[in-house]
Parts: sequence; structure tokens; C-alpha cells
Amino acid sequence: MDGVGTVAPRRKPLGVQTFLALAGIGSEAQEINRQFAPPIVVDSGRWFHVILRVPDGAATALLVFRGIVMVHGFFE
Repeated sequence: MDGVGTVAPRRKPLGVQTFLALAGIGSEAQEINRQFAPPIVVDSGRWFHVILRVPDGAATALLVFRGIVMVHGFFE
């Protein structure tokens, strides 16, 4: 909850990606493309985070997760 001098986090789940347990090295997950209406506003002096949560028990070949994030937005 927002208060004087504090701002509560605003979390927006983007989606879920899955891998087969025996997926080969270089396997790609499905793309997540999310558009918000109305657009998300990030006030001046605040942060915009994109966070990946890796589930327990991951069984990929190298146990390495790597990705790219592209944010479509603008500054006013």
C-alpha cells in the first residue's frame, strides 16, 4: 500500500515458459508477448524490473537460462 514517501510494488505476471526435462542444449521456449491497456506508467525516479523466477528441480542439460527482454515504451 502506498504511503507518504513509500510506493508499493506493482507486480504484473507476464506468463509461463516450459522446457522438456530432456531438452537439448540451445532449445528455445515459446515467446511471451504482452501488451498492457492502458499502458504501464513508471513515475520519474522509480524503477521498472523484469524478473525471471527459475523453478526448483530444473533439469536442463547445462542448467543455464538466458534470455532477451524488449520493452516497447516511450519517455515523456
